[in-house]
Amino acid sequence: MKSDIAHDALTISLAGLVISPSSSFLDRRKTTGGGPTLVVLLHHEYTATAVEILPWGVLAKTADGENILIDVTKGCEGLSVGDQVGVVILDDARRPFRGSCLAADVEIGRSLRRETEGDV
Repeated sequence: MKSDIAHDALTISLAGLVISPSSSFLDRRKTTGGGPTLVVLLHHEYTATAVEILPWGVLAKTADGENILIDVTKGCEGLSVGDQVGVVILDDARRPFRGSCLAADVEIGRSLRRETEGDV
């Protein structure tokens, strides 16, 4: 496994995952040949389209093609394939990413972003 650590740039690259500080929080990016491309960020909001209804939730996809799993306890009831939904990322370490449609989770995400980024 290849790993590069550049302490001066505070960037760590392990097996294609690049983690670097940005706006005082860790920004996770995946690399694809030509360099890093944005994936999704913890506590950020995205619009996604429901692509599959599962017994335990809904699999949704962002416009960039990233999959987000919305658990049945996180506000996805009543969604149908093709529906667009606003979702906040609760867990960006697992694949598919874990998200929520609940207003309370969206507000918590906004509050956490305000603390780390100073805006929202």
